Amino acid sequence: SYTGVPTLFHHALAQVCVQAKATPLSEGTTTWSVCISNVQISGVYSTGSLQLRNADPSSKGTRAWWTGSVADTTPAWSIEGDADAIAGVSGTVDLDTDDQAETVLEMRSVLPQPTSGMVLSFDYEIVTTYDASNYTREKAHATVNLSDFTSATGSWDMNQKITYTITINPKSDLIL
Repeated sequence: SYTGVPTLFHHALAQVCVQAKATPLSEGTTTWSVCISNVQISGVYSTGSLQLRNADPSSKGTRAWWTGSVADTTPAWSIEGDADAIAGVSGTVDLDTDDQAETVLEMRSVLPQPTSGMVLSFDYEIVTTYDASNYTREKAHATVNLSDFTSATGSWDMNQKITYTITINPKSDLIL
């Protein structure tokens, strides 16, 4: 049985993470492998403030908090300071070509903010193995504007968990 006071909690922050995977490919004896490193999102603000007010200060019990004069789901965030970058895992992450996503930037809390001006960047290496003694290595750097991936609102909103998934096709070097 349940005892206590039920509490509905909506976090004022958003959460974001980045995963990556490689398209599964092989042709005869030729196989591909992909490693990814130096993942970061630049243009992220890390300081700001939010002012909330009690919808009805005279009420007792459950209370609604608003950011304006009427119930509003759009918070009145004030972003402050300079934009910075958030970095992913240190080292290199091997992306098996089994179509399984690997986390390359752990889930973290961020201020709600527009994604315009934010850039996801990373380095990757594609190894093409032709047989037991012949292979090639190709290193590359990619950048993607986050506004190209974010929902129609173009922002990270309060109480959202956002996961970006990078898919690298090692044969065509295509980033999806």
